[in-house]
Amino acid sequence: MKIILIAFLIALGLMPGVTLAQHDHASGGAPEHKAEAPHGGEIKDVGKYHLEIVFDPMASLEKMSIYILKSNLNTLNSKDASGTISLNYKNGTEVNTELLNDNINKLFCDVKDVVNPFNAIIKIVYKGKSYSTTFFYKGMK
Repeated sequence: MKIILIAFLIALGLMPGVTLAQHDHASGGAPEHKAEAPHGGEIKDVGKYHLEIVFDPMASLEKMSIYILKSNLNTLNSKDASGTISLNYKNGTEVNTELLNDNINKLFCDVKDVVNPFNAIIKIVYKGKSYSTTFFYKGMK
């Protein structure tokens, strides 16, 4: 009976000194990052680093910003980075753009068509190594 009570208390999290790791393995077994993005964007795991993608369709310029983050989510200096983005729209249109670098902390570009949905393929080269990810925008329709 004592073992059942202890198991019950552990299940409820009421047993002092006992903690259970919490990860979301719904995405194929890899833990999903639950930490808050430092710039309010979407964090993508790309191996050694993370890319934070911030998309603001209402911005006059720099609608798409990409930050390179360490594993602790601190922003890295972008001076050693370059990249491209390919916007693939639902209607079949494809727009390829070189990302601009502010040489401080981000790569960025303007996106002309923010009404229609697109899938962005982002390729970054940082300190001689390539990293890539995708970002989906559902559009304004």
